Amino acid sequence: MNKLTAHTVLVLFDLLAIYGSYYVFGHWYDLTLLIENEINRVEIQSGIGVYFMLLIIPITHLTSFIKWPSDVSPWISKGLIVIFSLLIMMSIFISIKFTEKIEHAGYFYCKKDSNKMTLSEFRIFTKVEALCTK
Repeated sequence: MNKLTAHTVLVLFDLLAIYGSYYVFGHWYDLTLLIENEINRVEIQSGIGVYFMLLIIPITHLTSFIKWPSDVSPWISKGLIVIFSLLIMMSIFISIKFTEKIEHAGYFYCKKDSNKMTLSEFRIFTKVEALCTK
């Protein structure tokens, strides 16, 4: 694979990663609107913060373009490790905050209606526990 093709594919992944982060913040905004309007049923994806963690891809791609001096390179590597660790922790924190926000608004987790998938679950929360149908 030549460099142009490789960077084109990486740019595509960069854009998808940025869209993933946009998706997390958009979902947060939508959730806020649903809670404010007191909708009876709210659905969120468990582990939604994973999309935020995908920012590791464009950060790595962008830093690969810069030719770092040999005395700075070890510090850059350590800094990237710290940034990646923070992104992983933020993804966990974001997922927890989504659930806390819903539960704090007075919603109940409806395990019967939630849809389990291979790596995640689409969780249903209801304002009234009697609304769980299954």
